[in-house]
Amino acid sequence: MLIFFAALLSFVNFACGQYKPVRLYDDKAMGGDMLVCDHYGLGCNLTSFEQLTLDGWDDKVSSVCMEGLWFLYEDEFFNLESDEASMLWAFGKQNFCLNLDPVMDNKISSLKYEVAIYVPVWLAAYDRPGFTGSYCLDDSFNVTCPLSSLVIGGGMSLTLWDTADQSGRCECVVASKEEGVPGMYPDTSRFAVFNDPKETPVVSVTSGCNCSITTLPINYDDTSLHYGYYTMKP
Repeated sequence: MLIFFAALLSFVNFACGQYKPVRLYDDKAMGGDMLVCDHYGLGCNLTSFEQLTLDGWDDKVSSVCMEGLWFLYEDEFFNLESDEASMLWAFGKQNFCLNLDPVMDNKISSLKYEVAIYVPVWLAAYDRPGFTGSYCLDDSFNVTCPLSSLVIGGGMSLTLWDTADQSGRCECVVASKEEGVPGMYPDTSRFAVFNDPKETPVVSVTSGCNCSITTLPINYDDTSLHYGYYTMKP
């Protein structure tokens, strides 16, 4: 479950259907045919974010504009049925647009909205690399599955522990140094302690950094390009 520590703003716009945080284009530079959707999939003719092929948009997207954090996946069902698919994560502030690199150009088959830009502090953790699979933390920070990828909202830090009583090995994770930009951990390869979810699983999580070891997110120093690509490895 995605954990929210602040209420979403602009609820009236959401309810009225006026807020549409993603636009998909079948040509570069926001050209060609366009599909506009809000975070619930409303305002567009998509049958499902899980299968763009149902509406003729599979392997068709070449450029996108968005607000909030979106995940775009090479395969259907958010890459859940693949061990080698690629994905794009992008965090938009006020109509952020980009042309897709060759790794994802005309290859998107599903997409998922994660959170609005208006939520200042939040967290999402997944049991598979590449920001897919089940959510691994409940509202009380209880770990419910092997933590394999992680997103931390702007201004937040956490401590990961290998024991329930926070007495064992530990490692801190943090957001991007740019205010409001989430810290992205697409897999555990950057971790010093918890780089193998099977051998050294995360058992508990506490708020704040209470460990001498800190692992920075892949986009920590990225202050201009709020997006990145990730390819799963078998």
